[in-house]
Amino acid sequence: MDPRLNHFTKIDTSIEHYDGCPAFIEITGAAYTRPLYNSSIPCYSMCASFFKKRQGDYLSLVADQRKIGRAVIEKFLKNESDILDVYNKWLGNFSTLMDYFRNKFSEDLSKLSNDELSEWSNNLTTFYRDTIQMPGFSDGYMFYADKRLDELLTAYCKERDIKNRMELFAILAAPTEPSFLNEAENDLKRIGQLCVASGYDQKNSLLDFLKSRKSECVLIEEHIKKYAFIQSSYAGYVPYTLEDAVEKIAKLDLDSVDDNHFLINEQIKRKTIEEHDFTKEILAIARLTEIFIKWQDRRKEYTLTAVSLRQKVLDEVSRRTGVSDEVLVYAETAEISKILAGSIDIDEIANRQDGCLFFYENGRTAAIVTGTEAIDFFDNLSHIELNDVTEVKGLTASLGKVCGRAKIVMTAQHINEVKPGDILIAPMTRPEHTVGMQAAAAIVTDDGGITCHAAIVSRELKKPCIIGTKIATKIFKDGDMLEVDADHGIVRKI
Repeated sequence: MDPRLNHFTKIDTSIEHYDGCPAFIEITGAAYTRPLYNSSIPCYSMCASFFKKRQGDYLSLVADQRKIGRAVIEKFLKNESDILDVYNKWLGNFSTLMDYFRNKFSEDLSKLSNDELSEWSNNLTTFYRDTIQMPGFSDGYMFYADKRLDELLTAYCKERDIKNRMELFAILAAPTEPSFLNEAENDLKRIGQLCVASGYDQKNSLLDFLKSRKSECVLIEEHIKKYAFIQSSYAGYVPYTLEDAVEKIAKLDLDSVDDNHFLINEQIKRKTIEEHDFTKEILAIARLTEIFIKWQDRRKEYTLTAVSLRQKVLDEVSRRTGVSDEVLVYAETAEISKILAGSIDIDEIANRQDGCLFFYENGRTAAIVTGTEAIDFFDNLSHIELNDVTEVKGLTASLGKVCGRAKIVMTAQHINEVKPGDILIAPMTRPEHTVGMQAAAAIVTDDGGITCHAAIVSRELKKPCIIGTKIATKIFKDGDMLEVDADHGIVRKI
């Protein structure tokens, strides 16, 4: 048995379920155990991913989350620049990253020799992992900070007999800047409004109108190039086409005026802080959360651009070797050159589809465990005795109270099955879940913290949302009638 298996126990393991494959999590997963720019901020000591049939489960240690979260808050309280300097440096490198992506995404890999293609692939991994680097402490802070803020607010409200603890939590954790999804939507809205001003009749085909208008067509082509990665995920690259962009514009209310809810969030937050004598730690978490929400958002762009470029490599390798994409998505960068040279057993990689564990340490994949050893380990680790549980509790990301029928979405492939009024229940939401979140009456997740995608988007949509229930996808079934009481952080079967 691999000794690394002993590091993860039910008590000390956090599990995040998502759509994903090893080829696309490699850069992200390894970076969680790599210090950022030799910063003194700690990161995870070890992480692991369990993969099976294009789905993944990310394993991290709760002890690491506490260590990271405490360190970030303590450093910020002592000297804010300890965090801000690292953050600002990363934002500077992020600009370099986006230039790199736009240049590399347009390259024709079919013109490269096998050796050149291997080098292109290796350079891609090195650039993301070593030059830009993933902030390996961001999720650790997130998972610790939401629990710590809830603890601090519970004590604060109890001492002062304040009844709206969940409301205070939601206000202090609210984002104050737009996400890249907001920015992309606003971009499309401006293009749509320009089309209307140029004579477009919304009853007719926007696609035909755009094709007949050179200036507007150039704008939307630039938008598609800028956000070429936006429909991708840890499961792989999904093209963003003109038709996709036009369909998005058609769903926007082009007559509406932006209510600038991020400015409203900030105003409400500042007013709330002025009205209360919050402790220094509560105030630190509120400010850090603003920073980490934006950091995590940029990190998603880091990840999705890496996924898009990695897919270019896999597509070209598949074209040359005849090895299917379904197999190649289970290969790591170091194995690409061996696949091109025909010097690796493809069956060894193909067998990972049925269940495998990747362990990450010091910015690298430390070990790969396959077969029954990996499957039995994960099954035992993730098994939970439920015993007729009919309600779950979590943290409030967005206030409100609604009733509706449950729709369990374990993979984003089924997100379009969410109907208006459903209660969307997922392990964790990501950008590819947004269409279902827009249809749902409320959102409930197993995982996530105050800076997670579900928390941010639900506030923008003004829909009730409860995060971090741990077991909602296991407790409820499709069609169950549920009450989501986000004002008190409870989801119950009715």
